[in-house]
Amino acid sequence: MDTFERSKHITDTQVVITLRGIGELRPANANTRVSLAAETDEFNMPRAFVSIQPGAEDNTLWDATDRASDDTALVFAGGQPYEVLTEGSFIGVAAGQRAQTVLPFTTGRRDGLGTTHHEAGTLAAGTSSHLVTNADARFHEVNNLYATGPAVFPSVGSPNPMLTGTALARRLADKLAQFTPTVPEPGFTALFDGTSLSGWAMSTIRNQPGRDDSGRFMLIDGALQAITGTDIGLLWNTTPTPADFVLKLEWRTWRAYDNSGVFLRFLTIHSVPVFGYYGVRSVKQECLRMLVLFGEGSLRRALTEHIAHFHQERNHQGKRNLPLFPSPETPLAKSRAFRRTERLGGLLNFYSCAA
Repeated sequence: MDTFERSKHITDTQVVITLRGIGELRPANANTRVSLAAETDEFNMPRAFVSIQPGAEDNTLWDATDRASDDTALVFAGGQPYEVLTEGSFIGVAAGQRAQTVLPFTTGRRDGLGTTHHEAGTLAAGTSSHLVTNADARFHEVNNLYATGPAVFPSVGSPNPMLTGTALARRLADKLAQFTPTVPEPGFTALFDGTSLSGWAMSTIRNQPGRDDSGRFMLIDGALQAITGTDIGLLWNTTPTPADFVLKLEWRTWRAYDNSGVFLRFLTIHSVPVFGYYGVRSVKQECLRMLVLFGEGSLRRALTEHIAHFHQERNHQGKRNLPLFPSPETPLAKSRAFRRTERLGGLLNFYSCAA
């Protein structure tokens, strides 16, 4: 394509052949680099300065490539005179004579470095720790940061690098798509293995029209990421909780004011403590401080009764003075007659209108 304008007037009695040798510079050349210049751009940032200095081995390869081109031209000429294209015209070459005699290697024959080449290698990948990224194009110092494209090429030639860059991008995608399930430590059972939400269910909100979206959790890179809805929800593990256990988990918040947590030992998925911190304070002030408990069984009964009262019977101002999760038998219709339902011997009372 570079010589199309000069060659399009060739007649049918002439054959035009373009010979181009392509090689690559040797890597790890300290004189070939990208550095920041003192000059700044329109954003007041230092401009990148590209320095390309071929070494002795690079020049040897270049000479060998040009000699191979001359040898190939003689083969095509078949012992006949031929012509070579210079900067502006064709120059005749005698039969058996090398093109170098009329067109020296270093004069008007070679493309300038950086004119037909593509910049690459600023994030070079490989097995050496001196490179920016490893063989999987992952940054050495960051476990979940990868790069792709010509930047990760350890070396690059003259052809367009698009196909190689696309191949590396697909290779990286295949690599990232492979995820090994988490293996629990000895003595532990995995509740979440990083690959599936099997055994988990999202809580629902049934008594707040317009604010009944409890959000969801997404599986991203082997972790669960919370997506908020119109009100607070909970991802519920359906595995029965053992009497005694040790829970291990990794937790991350994106913002300092994120509001979330891990809740333990609730009755069912419908007994979600939407305001868990108020519930803890309430059970202390309204229940436990009023009782003399004898053993674990007594404590469990008191907590079970308070949780049921707190979520199924007690009105909450933030929920339009309705119970959080009313049980089917909880009457909500208004009338002049009231009835009282008591728990823990009248310590906790629920007043409702007669149906």
